[in-house]
Amino acid sequence: MDQNLGPSERNGKSKYCTVAIRAAAITCLIALGLGLGLGLGLQSSDDSIQNISQAQFSFQSTIQNTRSYSYLKYDQIVQRLKRLQTDYPNLAKVYTAQEKFSLPTAGNCVIDSVSQPCKIYILEIGNQQLRTSETPEIFLSGAVHGDERIGPTTVVEFASALLEMYSTSSWARSIVDTRNIVIVSAANSLGYDQNTRYENSIDVNRDFAWNQDPSQCMRSVAARAVNELFRRHAFQLGITFHAGDHLIGYVWGDLLHCTGAASGACGDDGAVSADDTGLAALGG
Repeated sequence: MDQNLGPSERNGKSKYCTVAIRAAAITCLIALGLGLGLGLGLQSSDDSIQNISQAQFSFQSTIQNTRSYSYLKYDQIVQRLKRLQTDYPNLAKVYTAQEKFSLPTAGNCVIDSVSQPCKIYILEIGNQQLRTSETPEIFLSGAVHGDERIGPTTVVEFASALLEMYSTSSWARSIVDTRNIVIVSAANSLGYDQNTRYENSIDVNRDFAWNQDPSQCMRSVAARAVNELFRRHAFQLGITFHAGDHLIGYVWGDLLHCTGAASGACGDDGAVSADDTGLAALGG
């Protein structure tokens, strides 16, 4: 599922920053609610949608009414993620793709005014004491295009809100206790730090084995990091943030591998369409 916001969000200076990040964070909230109420165990019905909507209302109101936001720089994101792990050691775990998967860095980023290896930081949120092999897994990606600025700040602020409200909000607690949420705030960390679309001239969003010549994929560190996560987790719901339009889209199929399907529709087309309908209902 793609959350795609307008072109004014690309440069990180839009006067609509707070409004855009609130809207994007609420998209995360509603979609995770769908994961609990529709896709991950309960039947889809008007009653279940209504119950989910009521349960998440106070948490949504907090995001909307009590927070203001500004775009975070790469080093600020790193600091925020490390702080979440320190403050919530039983609910948050931070690691890098370089440490976990033995990947190289794509170049250097600026941290505390010093040029350092640009690592891809990953945050996992979930109640470690309640986690089992059956716990549903969710994937949130902040940026594969480095100049599309909305995503990294959105997922970091959303993670912060979930953890900060864990002890006071039944909705936040239900999300954290019943899922393993894997967040890559900026897969294209180099591009994000440099405010450029690409990672070393490679379009990360075209660097996967999907409608692509096998010899032309997995060239970027960002794509390899995301690929390693998908090899190790059975994600049941995912959101990746982009900019340049106002829409929520979902996977469109694969013309190279699904030639027998109508218009190359993806195998999960029916399930994703159902979630999309529920998302629209919850969003009003």
